[in-house]
Parts: sequence; C-alpha cells; structure tokens
Amino acid sequence: MIQLENNDKLLAYIRRIYCYENNIFILNKRSTVISHFDHDGGFIKEVDRTGQGPGEYSMIWDMYVFNDHIYVLDGDIRKIFKYDFAGNCIKEISIEENLTNSLTEILVNSDNEIIITSRYNDDYYIHIFDQNGNKIKDFFQDKKSWLI
Repeated sequence: MIQLENNDKLLAYIRRIYCYENNIFILNKRSTVISHFDHDGGFIKEVDRTGQGPGEYSMIWDMYVFNDHIYVLDGDIRKIFKYDFAGNCIKEISIEENLTNSLTEILVNSDNEIIITSRYNDDYYIHIFDQNGNKIKDFFQDKKSWLI
C-alpha cells in the first residue's frame, strides 16, 4: 500500500489509476484534474488544462498514459490532447465530427495507434486512429452478440 501525499485534497470518485515507470496518475471522474505522484506517493503536480483555448479541454472523459505522454479524451469537443508529464500540450487531435456515439474510453497500442471506444444506445464501437486523427478502422458490436 502506498500512502499518497495529497496536500489535503480529497481523492474521491476515482475513474482511472495508471502506474507508469515510477509514476502514478489518478483521474477523478468528477473533475478536470489529473493528479501525478511519484512511486513513493509523493505529490508531483496536478495537470489541469481546463479552458477553451489551444491545448485546453472542457472535460476529461478518459485518459491513458503511454510512452511518457498523457492522452486525454474530451468527448464534449471531440478531441484528444497529448501532454507531457509537465502538463504541456504536445498535440491536439480532432476526432471526426460525424461520430454520433458517446465516446467512453481511450488507449494507445504498441503501434502508437489511438483506440477509442464508444457507445450508441446499446451498441458498442471501437475506433482506431493514427496520431493525426485519421481513422484507420472501425469495429462494431451489438449488445445481443455480447450475451452468452
């Protein structure tokens, strides 16, 4: 068990925790902040890029940590933001506007492809994009075929 130094801030409603090369990243599902700790639980910084300008998101729907970068999915404005661990925006990637689905999760695979899951009614989708936001492929799974 690691005790996190949180400077009297409550870490509640945790959506994601990533342990990546001696770093711990925590996303609170009710905030727009990613808390960054070292492997001993020492507080490093909060990444909070909320706003309407370049490199800023309106809401974090999900995040993923890969290759020394933090990927943030903002489904409200249909963008992915790629930050370094200091919170500097490295890249802002627009996602197709014609996706009517509710974007739910993000990850990056070993080929550096960005994978986003989404949901529309009771059907589920997987969308694969390159690092520039160009769609590579879509997969579809209806709810009925998930049932056994």
